Parts: sequence; C-alpha cells; structure tokens
Amino acid sequence: MIDHYLGSISPLSSVRIEHLISNQNVGSGSNPPGGACQICGAQVLEGRKTCSKTCANRLSIRNDSKPKNKIRPCIKCNLPVEVNKRTSANKTYCIACKEKYGIGEFWRNKIICKICGTNKCVHPKICRSQLFNSLIKYFGFNKTKIGTKEIYKEWFRIKSKLEKQYYEEELSTLDLCEQYSHPDVANFNKILDSLKIKKRTNSEAVRNAFLKGKLDLPISNRYCYGYHITWEKKKVFLRSSYELDYAKKLDIKKIKYDVEKFKLLYWDSQECKEKCCLPDFYLPETNTIVEIKSDFTLNLINMQDKIKAYEEAGYIFKLILEKKEVDIKSL
Repeated sequence: MIDHYLGSISPLSSVRIEHLISNQNVGSGSNPPGGACQICGAQVLEGRKTCSKTCANRLSIRNDSKPKNKIRPCIKCNLPVEVNKRTSANKTYCIACKEKYGIGEFWRNKIICKICGTNKCVHPKICRSQLFNSLIKYFGFNKTKIGTKEIYKEWFRIKSKLEKQYYEEELSTLDLCEQYSHPDVANFNKILDSLKIKKRTNSEAVRNAFLKGKLDLPISNRYCYGYHITWEKKKVFLRSSYELDYAKKLDIKKIKYDVEKFKLLYWDSQECKEKCCLPDFYLPETNTIVEIKSDFTLNLINMQDKIKAYEEAGYIFKLILEKKEVDIKSL
C-alpha cells in the first residue's frame, strides 16, 4: 500500500516519507542509515547532526562551552594560526599573509575617506552626509576643503552661522530661504535637521512671527471692528465699539495716541509659559499703556501678568473697564 502511494509522488517527497516511517523504529536497537541526532539519538537524514530546531539550539549551546579559538592552517602558507572557532577554513590567514595581500584590518587601514582624507573619520556622520552639494550651492561652502580635515571646520562654520541667524537674530526658515536664495522651505528644514539645528515649535514660530509684525491678531466677528481716522489724520484699526468710544474721547481732547503699536513678552502664570501681548492704546506724551476691557473679556489674573511686564518695561498702565477708568487693585 505504501509503495503504491510512493509511486504517485515526487522522489524527494518519497525520501521524506520513508524517513518518517523509519523514525518509528528508533529506539528498537537498530542503527539508522542516516546517523543519529547528537542530542536525543533520533534518526536524522544523512549529513545532519540534529533532528529538530530544539536539538540544534541545545547543540549550539553545548558547543559554546568549548574553547572559543582553534588552530587552523593558513590557506596561503599553511602555517598554523589560532582563529575563532567560527572562522571559515577558507578565510584563515596568518598575520604576514594579511599584510602581504591586504586582507582584513590591513586592508581597511589603507582606505582613505574621500571627504576628510583620513583612514579613520573623526566625524563619520558628517563624512556620510549627502548635504555637501547644497552647502556648496547655497551657503558658500569652500569645496577645496573636501579631502582634508579642514572640511569639519567649514561644516561647523556654516552651522554656527545658521544657528546665530536662527536663534539670535530670530529669522524664520522663510527668511533664511530668501536670504540664501533657496527655493524650497521644506528642503531647507531638512538641511537644518541634518546640521542638528533644533527648530522652533509651532507656538514658538507663531510668537516669533507675531513679534516680527508678520502676523496680526485674528478679527472676531462677535464685536464691531473697522478703521478709524484720528484727529491727526492717522488711520488705525479698532477691534470693538469700546475702543472706538475711547478713541473718540482722545480725539476730542486732541491727545496723541497709537493703536497696537508694539508687542511685549510676558509670563502667563496660568499656563506657565511665555506669551506675547499687544497693548490696545499707547499714549506717547505720558508713556502710558491703556487696555480696553469689558466685564466679559477681562481675565483678572492674565491682566495682572501683563501689568507686571508693562511696569518692568517702564510704562504707566491704565485700565478702562466698561468705559470707565478703574484701579486694578480694587478688583
């Protein structure tokens, strides 16, 4: 019956089936033709040492307890060489042959990096960088330094220059793109990442744009807003009817004033972070900042934080609440 089924399948499958059938007789005292597993003694195919992955793992662990090195002949000069036990016989060389034929460490020491010109890079990540074409094209990188150690000095020169412009001068990536005639902001951000220059968060970028005058406060449709012509024929933008009422009073008294002229940083004690504020009115003759609020829009703690920043900057503060001047300390 078995021979009938074996005749209808491939020769390789028949060998495997015969092997499984013969395994049933393991332990009966007969020696299997393929040999025995070195761990459990089960029958294995010819050329194999173990019968399963479990036995193979056990055999590997047992062999690891043996000495790590062994003696093998050099394939070039046949001198005995002590090598790692896992070293292939085709890769066994003595020290003299390695140096003579440029093999292994002797070969690696002869390799010269095309970027820094040494056989051992001080900053391998810089040498492997794909950024040099962009640095040469947009940032004035001195390409004559390529192939020498001076390339590192040139790399860090450009990095420090960009860091100064980005952090100290507070230029945005869009400003830097315009300055260096770079066509793509997204690609410029990747350049900053490659140079390990930490970029601003979204909130920091918005605050920076607000301070630079590139971003205005959003206009709320809940209040009356529009442009107003002052008594000095200046055109100002007012965001509520309360601001318009106060502006008309200043016009009648012919007091000089500016609306949202400058921005100041202050510490928000509620959110525990630095924010930017835009005073409603500024009276230059008395160096006074005026904030216009209603009972609905007044945040007392936030206003106290702003007043602290105003006074530290040397300004006099005045609060107009519900169209009346009030003392913040009395609230």
